[in-house]
This record gives sequence, structure tokens and C-alpha cells, in this order.
Amino acid sequence: YPLSNRLFAMWVNLPIGVPMAIAFKKYHIEHHRYLGVDLIDTDIPTKWEGIFFRNTPLKILWLFLQPLFYTLRPSFTRPKLPTKLEILNYVIQLVFDAMIIYFFGCKGLIYFISGSLLSMGLHPM
Repeated sequence: YPLSNRLFAMWVNLPIGVPMAIAFKKYHIEHHRYLGVDLIDTDIPTKWEGIFFRNTPLKILWLFLQPLFYTLRPSFTRPKLPTKLEILNYVIQLVFDAMIIYFFGCKGLIYFISGSLLSMGLHPM
């Protein structure tokens, strides 16, 4: 993909609050290639998640936190070294987040991240 597309992805990633524009692609392609294969398809909840989130209140908690598990699960089940573009994505996102905190306070960054969590996890329908 052209560099301009990757840079645009980093730009539109900024309001999400966490750097995921570049890293998402390499795991998402594997998800489609190895759909349903345990430990390769990182969209499948881990055995620990299945054991820990057993009852209704914990399952509701899992629904709320699902975006975090979705984001962090690949780091534990199928870790890969970050590429130069991923590192650039991290740096750009961290600088943006620092600017949001500096100019608008922590509430601004909390707004971005909580909005992202609510849009992907448990939310009113």
C-alpha cells in the first residue's frame, strides 16, 4: 500500500486515542486467512477469557472491555515485532495524546478513549 494511505490511516486514528491503524492490518489479514484457528486467529477469545468470564456480571464486564481484549490479545497469543510504520504510528499517537492533555486536560483524552470503547463494546442500542 502507498505510504500516503498509511499516513492517512494514522491521521484518522488520532481521535481513537490509541495507536492501532497500522498494527490492525497484519493481524486482521491473518484473522481472515486462518478464521477460527485457535492461537492464530486473534479474534477468538483466549481460554483464560472463557474460564474467567463465566457468569452474567463478568460477561457484561467482558462486553464492556472487549475492545481492550481485542486490541491486546494479539500481543499475548501471537506477538510480532513492530514495523517502522507501527513505531511511527505509536509516536504520532503519543504526541497527539500529549497535546490533547496539554491543551484540554485529561478529560479530553478520556473522552476520546471512552468514546472508542463505547462504540466497540457494550453500548446502548
